[in-house]
Amino acid sequence: MPDVTSTNFLSAVSFVNARAGTDLQITDDAKLDLYALFKQATAGDAQDKDRPNIFGGVVKRAKWDAWKQHKGMARNAAKDEYVSLVQGFGAGFEPEGRVLRRRRSSVSMSSVRSFGSLNNLSTAAASKEKQQVPPDYSKLDREALVKELELLQSEVAKLSVFRVYKEGKLSRCRETMTGEDWTVRYYEVKPGFLRCYKSYEERILRLEVPLHKGATVVVEPNYAGTATGAGRYKHFVVLTLPRTDSKRSNLTQIKLGSDSVDDANEWSEAILLAAEDGGEPPKQEKVEKGKRKFDPSLRDFHKKHQASYLSSDQTDRQSYRGFANLILVVAMVGCLRNIVDNVSKYGNFLTQALKFSLTLESNDYIIVAASALLPFFIVSTYLIEKVGTTTWASVSATKFIQFVNVSASLLVPCYLSHSTQANPAVCGPLIFLATVMFLKLVSYAHTNAVLRERWLTMPPREGPPNPTSYPDNVSLFDIVRFMAFPTLCYQTNYPRTPFVRKKWLAKRLIELLITLFIQVVVFQQFMMPVLLQSAQAKNSEDPMTITKYTLTLAIPSLLVWLCMFYALFHLWLNILAEATCFGDRQFYKAWWNATKLDVYWRDWNIPVHAWLVRHLFMPCMNAGLGKSVSMFIVFFVSAVFHEVLVSVPCHTSNWYAFAGMMGQVPLIALTNVIEKRFKESQVGNFIFWLSFCIVGQPLCILLYFIEVAGKNSGSFRV
Repeated sequence: MPDVTSTNFLSAVSFVNARAGTDLQITDDAKLDLYALFKQATAGDAQDKDRPNIFGGVVKRAKWDAWKQHKGMARNAAKDEYVSLVQGFGAGFEPEGRVLRRRRSSVSMSSVRSFGSLNNLSTAAASKEKQQVPPDYSKLDREALVKELELLQSEVAKLSVFRVYKEGKLSRCRETMTGEDWTVRYYEVKPGFLRCYKSYEERILRLEVPLHKGATVVVEPNYAGTATGAGRYKHFVVLTLPRTDSKRSNLTQIKLGSDSVDDANEWSEAILLAAEDGGEPPKQEKVEKGKRKFDPSLRDFHKKHQASYLSSDQTDRQSYRGFANLILVVAMVGCLRNIVDNVSKYGNFLTQALKFSLTLESNDYIIVAASALLPFFIVSTYLIEKVGTTTWASVSATKFIQFVNVSASLLVPCYLSHSTQANPAVCGPLIFLATVMFLKLVSYAHTNAVLRERWLTMPPREGPPNPTSYPDNVSLFDIVRFMAFPTLCYQTNYPRTPFVRKKWLAKRLIELLITLFIQVVVFQQFMMPVLLQSAQAKNSEDPMTITKYTLTLAIPSLLVWLCMFYALFHLWLNILAEATCFGDRQFYKAWWNATKLDVYWRDWNIPVHAWLVRHLFMPCMNAGLGKSVSMFIVFFVSAVFHEVLVSVPCHTSNWYAFAGMMGQVPLIALTNVIEKRFKESQVGNFIFWLSFCIVGQPLCILLYFIEVAGKNSGSFRV
């Protein structure tokens, strides 16, 4: 039972609606007040998101401003104010308890429609008597009831046009030249339509999709988990449209990105409701064969202003995928020609590489067998940490024994490589695996040492064992799982995915094999002949000769390095992550766009960067060292490890890799100055690529190869 305030308010609304444009003569200001009070009484405070933009018209903005002036007024107070204002018009309205009880919601909506603009109050004058004296349905005959029903249905149909099932921001997937492009737009779901606008402020229609029965909507989870592209969105809303004969839209599927499953489900339900309102898909009218409704020669061809596709006046985003395909075709033809010329000039080096892999010497077998020692250090690390979880174990003794054990995990493989003088191609994988294991064990021991210190100062914890808290986390399963995870930083808990995508995993394995094959082909067929020529040259140490061979190696060495990056950081680490259900897969960022060298070193190898920050940079800062000194120590240690990874397998000690890494320090300062003085400049990016492609990789490869070939003259094998 409505209260007196609501009853009088509805009576006033009905009174104004019935007399609009006739004997209710009021000013435009009064009309604005009526509209604002009605909105405040029915919808509450005006929201900023509902404010019309500059394209909404002066009238709509004036109505919204009048509504906002009543912000904070209670709804009942607004109703009383509305009733008082109508009573003050002197048109004969007196508040009473008797109001029309038929179609109250329709009366309210009719009031909104009546005050849609400032000069349309006369639209309700024709139905004055009908609204004043509602018919008695019990006394109407069948024909009158049918007419009344049709009238009500027509009113509902008119009102449904203005209904919005859902509106908000979504990101739409579009195919571009470089792949998928995700753009955030403002979407609106109305009966029969999904409309896309440039933004909420700029209501420029970018896309209108007719919705009909038969449309399907699927909410798909996204496990990519990256910060860019599709990985930014946790769920996808995939709309599939039914096939129709209509030429209004050629779209068959739309993929939208949403931040939460609840929001995605709401969009799905709204789109399905709008599709039901859209009815059956339209069918193209059949035309008898041989007959046409109009002469096509009279059709207007030029209908609107349009810019050329390649013109700077073109505002729409264009796709240049065809040109990208052309560039790929030209690159493939050029590479094929170079391969043919290379094979005809130098012969097939792949056959020699295959022969080498099948003819290992005794020293090489020792290195292969030494790989079986690596799990021993993992088990010993676990046992030492397990002893450290007891209260009787000495903390200092545990740290010292663990230090010796972890150091031996890297020193023993390095000693075996140096003493056996095995082939660099055999020693390289062993030293790489030993280095990765060493970094993991350092993180494991360091983290548990900090947890042990906190555990010893805390009161005993009661309750069941918790595998994510010390000392329950120290288990053989935990350390083995950590060794399998694609990360160098140990922690007791990691983000995990719910299941393994087998098809996705199989595709990545195939991509890995293809990438490794390309890497071997380029190295053996394009780099090895040049390296052999440089090693056999009489003046191999001449600066001009070195410059010549360095420039020759620049492009193939860059291709090999890019294949290494893609195979290791994108494919192999993602394969490990998928197989172990590891959730955090940000192994690199967009390092190729770096305009400063320090940004490149932070972005291209996230696992190593995280290890250096956590176990080297922050401890140095906590020890009281400044930021500059701590960064220098980080680069120094990184340079030492780069030298170990190259010099130990090659059995040299020229420190080229170390010098190259330390040479990054002045280049970092230079690119920082350039970035500071020239904002948005790409000079730093050019410096990065030039120093990396010409001075860095090929020069180091050439110098190390000449050194190795000189030490193994007469018995050098490729």
